[in-house]
Amino acid sequence: MGLADFFRKRTPDPLNPKVLVCSLGPGFEALVIEDEGAYRRYFPGTKITNFETSDELFSEMANGYEIVHLYTHVTPDGCIGTSTISGTELIKNASDAGTKLLWIANDNNPDGYIKNFNPTGNKLNLVMTIHRLGNYFPDFLRDLLGEMKSGASMPVAWNRIAPQIPGKDQPGIPETIFFCGLGQARFI
Repeated sequence: MGLADFFRKRTPDPLNPKVLVCSLGPGFEALVIEDEGAYRRYFPGTKITNFETSDELFSEMANGYEIVHLYTHVTPDGCIGTSTISGTELIKNASDAGTKLLWIANDNNPDGYIKNFNPTGNKLNLVMTIHRLGNYFPDFLRDLLGEMKSGASMPVAWNRIAPQIPGKDQPGIPETIFFCGLGQARFI
């Protein structure tokens, strides 16, 4: 950190983030019901909605949600829903809109994520769900948000709940890919 950085105006981390829990396309109603309670517990103003098109989703994301919890099918080519929009484009749109956490919250094959969900260069945390593990997912989400609301950064909270120990099974922990593009920044 240089002297100029010391005097630069900093924007505080939002401690009461705007939260969008949404789906792109039909068929996710049961998952929305499972997860919305975890968000509403800490953020009563959480918005719940369904979008038919990626344009509708991007338009709503532009309203400045720090957390976007999204249910969408990911194709083997890494496109979202039934569109030709890639996961990489989704990530860029989210980052440009100021999203701090983008969570793809339904089961998807990791091949689509690997093929076309490139978060490089975007300042956000990205969680890509591979397997929710049924009722374990809402509990994991609630515990993670609770740790973060208590002051932990997302990587610290994640490590407390699901320590990354080589060779150790994590029963009851959903299978995910977590990209930490914000480092230790607090946004809850």
